[in-house]
Amino acid sequence: MESASDLLQRELPQVLYIRGTSEASVSPERVSASLMHLWPNFAQQMMAACDSLDLSGQVSLTDSSEGELYAVANELGLTGRIQKNLCDPVAKALSVTDFSFIRFGDIQTVERSSGLSDIVTLRLRNISPTESETSLIAAGELKTFWTLKLGQFPVNSELFYRRNLEPHIGQLISYMRVNYLKYGFLSTYKSTVFVRRTGDYRFELSLPIDMEATRPSVRQCLTGFCILASTDTNYPERDDFDPRPLRQCAFPFGQASTRPLSMYRTQEGTPTVEASGIPSLNITPQTILYGDGGVSQSSVNCIRLISGVPQKKAVFEVEWKGVRAIAKCWSKELHESFTIESAVYERFYQRRPEGYDVFASVLEFGEITCSSLFPAGNILVITLVEGEKLSDVWEGLTIPEKNRVRDQCRKAVSILRTIPIYCSDAGKHNVLYSTASRRVTMIDLESTGVCTQEEIQGLDGPELLAIFGDVVMREPMIGG
Repeated sequence: MESASDLLQRELPQVLYIRGTSEASVSPERVSASLMHLWPNFAQQMMAACDSLDLSGQVSLTDSSEGELYAVANELGLTGRIQKNLCDPVAKALSVTDFSFIRFGDIQTVERSSGLSDIVTLRLRNISPTESETSLIAAGELKTFWTLKLGQFPVNSELFYRRNLEPHIGQLISYMRVNYLKYGFLSTYKSTVFVRRTGDYRFELSLPIDMEATRPSVRQCLTGFCILASTDTNYPERDDFDPRPLRQCAFPFGQASTRPLSMYRTQEGTPTVEASGIPSLNITPQTILYGDGGVSQSSVNCIRLISGVPQKKAVFEVEWKGVRAIAKCWSKELHESFTIESAVYERFYQRRPEGYDVFASVLEFGEITCSSLFPAGNILVITLVEGEKLSDVWEGLTIPEKNRVRDQCRKAVSILRTIPIYCSDAGKHNVLYSTASRRVTMIDLESTGVCTQEEIQGLDGPELLAIFGDVVMREPMIGG
């Protein structure tokens, strides 16, 4: 046995991580970084909340002396470690205090809850509650620390650098909004940020709390956070609340249309037309037909699924007019993401029809009209670029190769600024590198926003910061 106080003061156990998934979990939700502010005196408030409790009560030992024995490599596995090493210890410590009604759980445990938040903080009315006797007091969203370096983007950094927080904090806040909550937290296990909504368009964020932090430890922070949330839970929005200002610069080229974009093709994308005037399409069970206004005008034949979930969002290697290409498909619910990325590639083509060597080139995009693989939504067809994800090959590159990759990524960022946009989902997982040709290609451009006038000249962030880190992005790497 040990005291609840001793349990909360300890840092989190080191997670056993060997090699993880390279696909980042990124939401189409956005909240502008300009609406994020520092939560004043956060650490002092959390310590004061903990000091107000009698934590002398004894609880069973939680942290194993052998350390972590379960290896994690994806978000589901990491979620289990956060539940075991962060949520359970806090709930256990609170169980011997006047706040024993606080628990953590799945969002589906709460009646009339909405959204798919990874973890929620609950208020229980008795030890064995029914569904109607359980209520939400805070939402939690989890990301993998190897795809989101949360500690690199403190809320008190320059606006441009914290743009990387927009989709992740935006996803958390969307869960807070739909459940009328004032509090939420975002955690990668290694770093945790706590969020408090203090106005319609104002969100206060703590600095990232490291897993090894003390006074307050991340467990102490979550404990104090739960106490605050349990006494001041809800943030009801006005009936006339307009959510559009939350996003501000989310749409690169004007407000996204609610209608599918018209069929678009580059000059090379002219289809073969039969005497009847109807395009000749080679249809197989692997075909995706697409066009405009419900009329099929072109097609691709899928060779393999590269990533994603068919019928929601997927990336295929395809055959397009006799050549290999890449097709990205979005469901109707993700139309906004399609609109943004297709508009970015269209703008590239308008500025430089021959394309850029650090980006793929657009071939066609339109509305999916018929497919058993992806029945409805929108499709973007771009050129196939050889290479592996930088996250998979980075450690094996030489210093000169790493410097060249960084220079090419800086070139890609400079091209983005000419539009002018920034990418808030940059990372090694969204860069391809070919060891044969040494070509560097930035991919996945659906998470973009409009640069302010001051940001147009900024090439270091947020993309290079997310890809290479603070030191690597500023100075040439040296070594053998």
